[in-house]
Amino acid sequence: MREWQGALGRGALLILLLGLVACGEKTSAMPAAETPAPDGLTDSQRDRLHAAPLAELSFVPAEAEALVRIDLGSLAERDAQTAQALVFVFKAQQPVASEILERAGLHVGRELRAVYFVIGAKKDQVMLAGIGDFDPAALAEELGRRGERGEPHQGATLFHWSAPEVGRFGATDLGEGAALGPTSIALAHGLILVGTPALVESALASRAGKHKDVRTHAPLVQELLAVDVSAAVWGVGHASGADSWLPGVVAGAERARFHGALVDRGAGTLQLEAEFRSAEAAAAFGKQLGELLRLGAALAPASTPLGKTLARVKSSAKIAVEDRTVRAVASL
Repeated sequence: MREWQGALGRGALLILLLGLVACGEKTSAMPAAETPAPDGLTDSQRDRLHAAPLAELSFVPAEAEALVRIDLGSLAERDAQTAQALVFVFKAQQPVASEILERAGLHVGRELRAVYFVIGAKKDQVMLAGIGDFDPAALAEELGRRGERGEPHQGATLFHWSAPEVGRFGATDLGEGAALGPTSIALAHGLILVGTPALVESALASRAGKHKDVRTHAPLVQELLAVDVSAAVWGVGHASGADSWLPGVVAGAERARFHGALVDRGAGTLQLEAEFRSAEAAAAFGKQLGELLRLGAALAPASTPLGKTLARVKSSAKIAVEDRTVRAVASL
């Protein structure tokens, strides 16, 4: 299962990094003071949860603890260089999947307008979702041409593999002897889901209205209403217990949100806020974040666009630790 998570995670994080370098959209996050209480929402807040892009979240189960959204469409439309970079990253990390999608007439940044990386309530539940305006029939036919057989399920076509071959659908960098865990793919109008079977099936049930979706989960609703969902890249997370995914990735973290947005080409901000179980854990993360920014700036060639961006992030970053909360702001 770890290899499976790495296969999705590396591809998602690479696209995320590219998005932070070239993301666009003006900030429109609701101030933290207007975050609703867990026991109720105002009409305007409820309207926001059902307006674009949060209307897309009907497929994300209520038990999800974290999600990241990358607006591939807005990135691809910025300029030809960014559009080409998106395609290059995807082909390099997922060559077989890229070929299957292209043969079905689906292209990153065009038919596939957004991608979500979703983490479930359990550490081994992960899912990647592609969102757009497309008919999945051609993709289902392409999978059928390759010998795969799907079954109707909750208004979608569901494919399942107990132990899929790495070379058949996996990434290129899993390492020798790596194996993928049980994997499901669901195809519906405007939606592609790839992930662990339990989370994919729960997502289909949420989409069909048989289960509640994440917009009814009070802790994450608070983060969704506070983050800038108009930014090209944003994410939220809220741990439900000691065994949750978030504290395992960032020691002691209970909740987090971030967004990266450009007001104009070359002028924008990256904002992050995270809350921890203790002031000691918050202080440790603040220190680690500063070290991470310095390491990133040192690793990327200074002459490249990525290197210049990371250097700007490092030099402009302001990291504040107040009791159990860490806030960071940097220029992109």
